[in-house]
Amino acid sequence: MSQRIFIVHGHDDYARETVARFLEKIGFEAVILHEQANMGRTIIEKVEAESDVGFAVVLLTPDDEGAVKGGTPEPRARQNVILELGYFTGGWVAPACARLSGVRSTSPAISQAWYGRKWITAMAGGPHSPRSLPRPAMTSTGTK
Repeated sequence: MSQRIFIVHGHDDYARETVARFLEKIGFEAVILHEQANMGRTIIEKVEAESDVGFAVVLLTPDDEGAVKGGTPEPRARQNVILELGYFTGGWVAPACARLSGVRSTSPAISQAWYGRKWITAMAGGPHSPRSLPRPAMTSTGTK
């Protein structure tokens, strides 16, 4: 399995950096799209070029609000985050999805289409954190 992990994120820089630095500390390479060279590519071309990863972590932070017509707006993830969640789900990479809640954010609304996914709920100071993510694969010699 690749040691590269694609991090899909919205506008919560703290959540993105916390997860990325944690993943790097435990031996993974965090792939954050805006840190990759553009090389004249569109965003979706960059996603495709960088999607050779072991898995994706999708941070569904409540950066936007949305509602059904006439409804009450509720926190939701940015639409680019939902698009990239769909991209990785539709490909061979099965994403680990983190719904961040607690001091810095609240749980965003999520479409019923995703209810069948397994979620990691990371709460500030709570029992679930980025430590819930899988560790790097070990070879038979016990090294990466």
